[in-house]
Amino acid sequence: MAQAGGYDKSFKAGADLNTTTSDFRPVYINSSGSVIVVNSTTQKPIGMLQNRPKAGTGASCWVRSVGYSKIYMNDTCTAGDILVTGAGGTIRGTGLSITAATSRFAIGTAVEASAASGTVIEML
Repeated sequence: MAQAGGYDKSFKAGADLNTTTSDFRPVYINSSGSVIVVNSTTQKPIGMLQNRPKAGTGASCWVRSVGYSKIYMNDTCTAGDILVTGAGGTIRGTGLSITAATSRFAIGTAVEASAASGTVIEML
C-alpha cells in the first residue's frame, strides 16, 4: 500500500512483535514466509516494522520496504551516513571497521543525526 512516506506491505509475524524491542526495527522473512526482527548480521532485512501488531505469532504487521521510515539506532551517526545492520540486530552508522569476516547489510541513509545509542531517527 502506498503511504505518504513510502511503500508498506502486510506480512504475518513469525514471533510476537508487540514489544518495545520491535519498534522501528529491521525485519527479515524466515523460512515460513513470516517476518521476524533481524538479530544477526547474516539475516537479510526486507524493510522496517511500522506498527506494533496484535500480540502473538501470525499477527498482521506492516513493513516499509521503500521510502522514509523511523529507525531505532544503536549507534551514533550523522545525516547522510549509510546505515547497516550490526551484531545482535543493531543498526550502526558507517564509521565502522568492516572486515571480510563481517557481514553487514545496508538498510538506508540517515536523514538526521543520532547523538547516542537508543535514539529514534528518520531514515530513507
